This record gives sequence, C-alpha cells and structure tokens, in this order.
Amino acid sequence: NYDGLVFGRITRWSSGKIHPDWNKIVEEILNEIPESKCLIFTDKVNIVNRPFLEHERMIYDHSCKINMFKGNFLKQLSIYVHTNGHFKETFSFAIIEAMATGLPIIYLTEHTGVLEEVIGDAGIRCETIEQVKQSIVKMLKDKNYRIKYGRKAKERSKIFNKEEMINKFNRIIKECLR
Repeated sequence: NYDGLVFGRITRWSSGKIHPDWNKIVEEILNEIPESKCLIFTDKVNIVNRPFLEHERMIYDHSCKINMFKGNFLKQLSIYVHTNGHFKETFSFAIIEAMATGLPIIYLTEHTGVLEEVIGDAGIRCETIEQVKQSIVKMLKDKNYRIKYGRKAKERSKIFNKEEMINKFNRIIKECLR
C-alpha cells in the first residue's frame, strides 16, 4: 500500500521534458523509502535518448493522452514533481491541473519566471535536482507537510479560472490588434 507515498508527474518522455538526473534521484528515493512509488504518465517516445528506469516501484503509465481529462490520473499521485531538462515551460497546464487536484507541487526552477508566477508560494521551489530529491523525501516522510502544500496548491489554482483566462486573452488580443 503506497497511500500518500506516490510521487510523479504527467509529461512527454524526452530529454527536454525530463531532467538528465531524474532516474538517478528516483532510484535513490525508492531505495531510501521502500514504501514509496514513482508513477509517470507518459508517452513512449525518445526511449533511446531517455531510458526508462528499471525498478519494481517505478511505474510508467501510457494511458493518459494530452487531450484527456487528467484529474483521474493525477488523483493517483500524492506529490506532483516538475523537473524539466533543457525545455523551458511557457505555461504549464499540467501544473495547474495538479494544483486544482490538490497535489503539493515540487518544481525545479527554470529561471524563466513562468513556473514561479504560476505556482507562487503554493509549491516547493528548488534550484537543483538534489534539492528536488530532498524535497520529495521530506514530503514523503511528512503527511502534514503534504497536506499543507496540497491545500495551498488547491487554493492557488482558483486564480486560473477558465472563463477569466479566456476574457484576459481576448482583451490582450484586442489590445494588440488596435
């Protein structure tokens, strides 16, 4: 039973979307916390450039597609971890969906300002992949910490109201077209 001890994310399995040391830190965490599990919802691309981690508690689920409602998938996680490689996010709907699901967010800053602006203080901001690992371990070991950040994330997600965002985009487009 991995209740509360499942970390992972939804992403494409490419060198840009997965940090080069991801498999290394996941294996270390799984070995350190035997009651934990990592679950990645991903496609099957770039397996040559980004090998899958061979571990009994490293699960790759290929059933989640980009156009699907992701809430049912995200509910299987306890912690959402965002650690890109060289790809820089322009706007991460996956993070907003994870926050709306009430998942605590741990993310590796990309120094673009985008993730910081989306997540605000509702997530754990890390400068290095080693800090990501330490944050995952801390959150896996402390249920109250997970609950605290899950509540903050859920509350923060409310500012991303779909209708309001569409209205803002429409105002920006109209202003640019003048």
